[in-house]
Amino acid sequence: MARKRHTTFSRQPNRQLAMLALALAASIDASAADAASIDLPAQPLGITLDSLAKSTNTKLVYADSMVQNLQAGPVKGNYTVQQALDKVLGQNDLQYEQVGDGVIAVKKTPPKAKSD
Repeated sequence: MARKRHTTFSRQPNRQLAMLALALAASIDASAADAASIDLPAQPLGITLDSLAKSTNTKLVYADSMVQNLQAGPVKGNYTVQQALDKVLGQNDLQYEQVGDGVIAVKKTPPKAKSD
């Protein structure tokens, strides 16, 4: 008489896959939650930075003299604070650095090294 073989499949890989999917979904939701609806016209950069700080609940630190006489283009859409800063600061040769929890410093982009 032939013996029946029972094959047992481990459910562990399926459980791990499910946990990974949940973690990924949570990460995507968290990123989407960090985005804010922003609708700013073209205006002086200082006003744009102040508006971004307020709408994203972020503290932006910068010297008034650094942004004086600089303009920011319009910013309209859903952006994280980093995406919005990339957009407005990149137009003005400025950059930012996260210096604390909820605190971002705006600074001049360092000059590019000369190639000899």
